[in-house]
Amino acid sequence: MWGAAKIENSESGGRALTRFGRADDFMVGVDNSFVKLASALKQRTRGETPAVDDIDTNILINLDILGTTHLVDCSPDAPSDYRFLQYGNRIAIHDGREYSGRRLRDAEWSLVRKMAERDYSFVKTNKVATLSQVELLWHGREFVYRRFIIPLSSDGREVSHLLVATRPNLLKVVPSAFD
Repeated sequence: MWGAAKIENSESGGRALTRFGRADDFMVGVDNSFVKLASALKQRTRGETPAVDDIDTNILINLDILGTTHLVDCSPDAPSDYRFLQYGNRIAIHDGREYSGRRLRDAEWSLVRKMAERDYSFVKTNKVATLSQVELLWHGREFVYRRFIIPLSSDGREVSHLLVATRPNLLKVVPSAFD
């Protein structure tokens, strides 16, 4: 069951809202690729935090989510300093920029940046995958997407990277709280 919807922030012309569920609170049909990804990683890691090397590009291609995933270096202490090592080529944000190689603080839409900083930091600190539905309203346009964040380790102990898998453009598939 989803937790209560919460308005994260509002600014001129925009609002952002996130609904959090448990890491296994998947929506059949929409989240099928997330389920398969989680299963593949569990088989490889036997319950441990997956290693960065466990992320096989072929798995992401077979699940049709390669272009909608981000690999984030979360080794810095400050979430605003986390860096996108790979930024999905099928993800569009309002300014249409390429974010590979850029830091989270470079995201110019403060609503998205603040949510990402909070959520990425939560996953790193708690070493637990999260599933969420993000809903954005910006100058009359709505964006709804599902996001699965998986912690990764490069040394077997500490979380050093995050795999962020998304299912974008879901406005006609899943309900929005803005309706």
